[in-house]
Amino acid sequence: EKSLDLLYENYNSAYRSDVLIFHSGDFNSNDLVRLRKAGTRAEIQLVELGSKYWELPGFLRHSSPKSWEDDQFSAGYRHMCRWYAGLLFEVVDKLGYDYVMRMDE
Repeated sequence: EKSLDLLYENYNSAYRSDVLIFHSGDFNSNDLVRLRKAGTRAEIQLVELGSKYWELPGFLRHSSPKSWEDDQFSAGYRHMCRWYAGLLFEVVDKLGYDYVMRMDE
């Protein structure tokens, strides 16, 4: 939430750009109410990613789990890298956006 506070303090209180929070099912409507701070941040939207965006790529789905496991990087980390390296842009394009600013917690 600190990142959102800083975003609004330094930018969005003036420009009121959409703020999309992509998640894989770990946010709900109560979280959205809390993040919107009593309606003063109506631009915040939760976008739940379907399994298409948070699963193994097709060419790995049918392989042995040992063939894609790595001691250094968890499957979750690899999903995140795949998301930010390409799938994110597919989703925001479908949603009608031309620009993206990525923030992390």
